[in-house]
Amino acid sequence: MLKRLTILTLFIWMTVSQVVMGQGNRSSFEKTEDVSGEQMLSSSTKSLYNDPTVKDPNEPEKINSNHASLKSMPEMIRINMGKNGKDEFLIARTEVTVRQFKLFCEETGKSMPSRMPNWGWNENHPIVYVTWKDANEYCMWLSKKTGLNYRLPTVQEWETAAKGGAKSLGYTYSGYDDPRMVSWYWGDDDDVNSTQTVATKKPNEIGLYDMSGNAWEWCSNPKDKDGNINTKYLKGGSWNRHKSTLEIDYTEEVPSNYFNFDLGFRPVAEL
Repeated sequence: MLKRLTILTLFIWMTVSQVVMGQGNRSSFEKTEDVSGEQMLSSSTKSLYNDPTVKDPNEPEKINSNHASLKSMPEMIRINMGKNGKDEFLIARTEVTVRQFKLFCEETGKSMPSRMPNWGWNENHPIVYVTWKDANEYCMWLSKKTGLNYRLPTVQEWETAAKGGAKSLGYTYSGYDDPRMVSWYWGDDDDVNSTQTVATKKPNEIGLYDMSGNAWEWCSNPKDKDGNINTKYLKGGSWNRHKSTLEIDYTEEVPSNYFNFDLGFRPVAEL
């Protein structure tokens, strides 16, 4: 009798142990988190490259925000401003991120911007507090690193890209007529108090993110209507501004040495 009870007890213990262990194994593969609580990339995620890539905009896909944050070089989209394939250029799919700018600083010995926003340097947020000079130095570094001619976009190039190039559907904002779908900005029901992770709203017609909202973007026009070379142009609006400034055709003028907690940039490359 004692032997039968011992065997029965052992059988029950082994059964319960298998169930518990099986549940533990199953739950461990349901979600993998790093110490910051962000979901990590699975082993099936496509390989990440340090070299800039050129994306065909015919089939735009949403960038996983963690994937975007891990890329150390801008991913570029091909834009056609003219007919018959003429006047093509490349433009970064997202605003330059803190992570991407940090790599530039590490490799060149340049310091990060002298001021840091009160929300800190979140690596997958757009870099801010950058001057015209800072943005251009980053573009020159990319040019030396890749062999392409990187620079800031002209207002015309920026607007063409924001409108969706040849695929434009005529939206007021870059990618939609409702700014809440494509933009981080101040107002309506979604007030924000900082920059946000890039590529978390909808892209525009050719797969560009945050062309409206999140951070203002420097453009390269060297002169204003009065020939003042110290005046530069900003496009796209920001998290800190009303939706009227997010409209594609809206432009602001600032001194070249201006910087702020809502001002960043995205580069273009000539073909």
